[in-house]
Amino acid sequence: MQAELSCPVFLRPDYEPPVQIGPLGGVSIEPLGDAFREELFSQCPLIRPRNQMELFHEPYSHRLFIEIPLTSNPDCVTEDEWQPFFETIILSRIVKPHRLPHQPPWFKTFYDDDGNLTHRSRFRITSLAVAHTQGSAIERNTITDVDADRVNRLWPSFHEMMDPAHRQRWVRIVRAVRFFEFAQSAFYLEQQTPLVHAALESLICTSSNQNRAQVLQRLIAITGISDPEAGEIYDLCCDFKHEAQALQQFPLSPTGTLDPTDRARRDAAAKLQVSVRQILLRAFDDRSFAAIIADVNQLRNSYRVLDRNGGVVP
Repeated sequence: MQAELSCPVFLRPDYEPPVQIGPLGGVSIEPLGDAFREELFSQCPLIRPRNQMELFHEPYSHRLFIEIPLTSNPDCVTEDEWQPFFETIILSRIVKPHRLPHQPPWFKTFYDDDGNLTHRSRFRITSLAVAHTQGSAIERNTITDVDADRVNRLWPSFHEMMDPAHRQRWVRIVRAVRFFEFAQSAFYLEQQTPLVHAALESLICTSSNQNRAQVLQRLIAITGISDPEAGEIYDLCCDFKHEAQALQQFPLSPTGTLDPTDRARRDAAAKLQVSVRQILLRAFDDRSFAAIIADVNQLRNSYRVLDRNGGVVP
């Protein structure tokens, strides 16, 4: 006999072939067969309408799962049981934008000696049940073998940073990860962008002094983004936070296209997300870089920021 905890997810198959069977971070992944899915819907009827909430309106195609003790409570999920799913979804989204929700439904499966399956599920629907991730890859909404390989390669470093035993050392990176992840549950870019910008500042700012100079100069130095692009990112967030500005400033054209100014504002929001992902991925991949980001003194010395008079910002 055995028991498993699973989360059903949808990976779109028509752009790129999704990963099939194997490890994915702290869990395993495999296709969700038609017979298995229908039996799941039959035994756990709330999962079918939950499936219909998904933004792509397609049947769940895969499941993320781990093995659990047979003594596991069938009607709830403990924090320890949930943590591998939580971390895997976060890391895979940083590796490649997708719309797997932060809080997907769960079910537990108990296998008897005759091969019969019993599914149990009792989940809640919250604001984290749908992800509104931005990015050029989200229409594909898949995780390929290449993506899975990268997730698995970065997993030990990422998992260590998220571990409460080591979290204090990496607290700046952990806070950035959380800001970035929880931003994905916000539908409007006006609300999502300030949270992603907070993730950026958690990574590259040492204080609130000369905030604009710190963001622009370190963003350029670390990511290679251009000066105008960095300025557009910073100014867009200021528009949202300090001037109550909307993302769209002009009406659509008669053909339904965005004004060039509004297109540039959307591009700035997208570049911000890419930049945060780039910095986080480098931190997971390069421990020496992560150590610099995690320590304000090292960050201040390694990436010096100058004020308008040429003085070093403390």
